Amino acid sequence: MRLSLLALVLVLPLAGALSACEGNSFFGEPRLRTDTVSLAAPTSATTFATAIDLVPGVPGSPLESFPETPADADRFDFTVRKVGAQLVLRPFVPLGGGSGAEIGLSTRDFDALRTAPRGGADYGEEAVPLVLNTTYIMRSRPWGNGLQRCQTYAKAKVTALDAAAQTVRLAVVLNENCDDERLAD
Repeated sequence: MRLSLLALVLVLPLAGALSACEGNSFFGEPRLRTDTVSLAAPTSATTFATAIDLVPGVPGSPLESFPETPADADRFDFTVRKVGAQLVLRPFVPLGGGSGAEIGLSTRDFDALRTAPRGGADYGEEAVPLVLNTTYIMRSRPWGNGLQRCQTYAKAKVTALDAAAQTVRLAVVLNENCDDERLAD
């Protein structure tokens, strides 16, 4: 009896932590969201958003954001910027340090990439050049409900790029579950 009670006491906190974030990857199917976003550098002449936000919010909320505005100043993971003649995707890095968003280049084709890597060596906080038909792996800035910190995993592919107009279109697949790296059913 004592051993059963001890096991229950040890397992209950673990079960609570695992279920703390809605849609934890240990339970159920991936919650995949597929979208196409058009983004631009803030210096472009378009009205496109300048960033993408992977953190799950209100269902149906757009992935695009405008971090140059007070409403979206801290609600983004990656921004489009023009560096010289090239467009780059720059991850959000919090002022003063701490964990931010991370990005890396995939060695796999967009459709063949079924799972994002978990290893930190696969991602970085440095801006990456946007190149047509290139596939990127993404990990959002940390989010959660106070009991557990989560990150959203995603993949993106550049489907259109106009450096002169400073615009890019990305096909994006993200998993809205907490820490769930699965990017295909």
